[in-house]
Amino acid sequence: MPELFLTEKKRAEAVFKANGLERFNYLIPKFYEFADYLLEENKKHNLTALREIGDVWVRHFADTLLFADMFEGERKTVIDVGCGGGFPSIPLAIACKNLKLTAMDSTKKKTDFVASAAKTVGLENYSALCARAEEAGKNKVYRERYDIATARAVAALPALAEYCLPLVKVGGAFLSYKGKDADIECAAAEPMIANLGGKIEKVEKRILIDENGEEMERALIIIRKARNTPPVFPRKNSAIKKKS
Repeated sequence: MPELFLTEKKRAEAVFKANGLERFNYLIPKFYEFADYLLEENKKHNLTALREIGDVWVRHFADTLLFADMFEGERKTVIDVGCGGGFPSIPLAIACKNLKLTAMDSTKKKTDFVASAAKTVGLENYSALCARAEEAGKNKVYRERYDIATARAVAALPALAEYCLPLVKVGGAFLSYKGKDADIECAAAEPMIANLGGKIEKVEKRILIDENGEEMERALIIIRKARNTPPVFPRKNSAIKKKS
């Protein structure tokens, strides 16, 4: 094996151990393959603010996998809204074979990248969709078609809920990756979530630990789709973004 991979394998194992993720150690070669491809393509397309593979292990892979158990179980369809460079969707597709993932972004270079990355690492449960969330949410092909919508580092929760909940089936859920301000965001978004047919079910909080032992509070907000989203939603992007 290349010396660089062996060095990164040890680093990844240490990060995974610190975060209770040892069950994913067998997938480290595939995560490494994706990280290597991401950082190389990032030189051309600015897909992530991270430039070092060590940061990718912590802030992309471990951060996503910290909540992987919330996605595991029976077969589910998942749409990653505003997928960017493939987070959380590609790590979830690697780790959770029960998921059929669609990565959606309005920027074609990003959906082209994730489609190419999925092919590179051999993901058969992954596809890409170049579309605006507020338009997809009005399209009967995508509206209320998914068991789960997820998003990470896209927008504040009131806007994010309007992008995501129209895509979720009744009985399904929107799982939003957030940080230490999750409770504040929930309070601000609760009226809009109710308007969209959703209900905040739980805020799952966990601690992400980096290579230096520093702790970061992470959260997954679980919003259950209780009833159909009214036809007025999602609104145009200008209305979604407008502050009340």
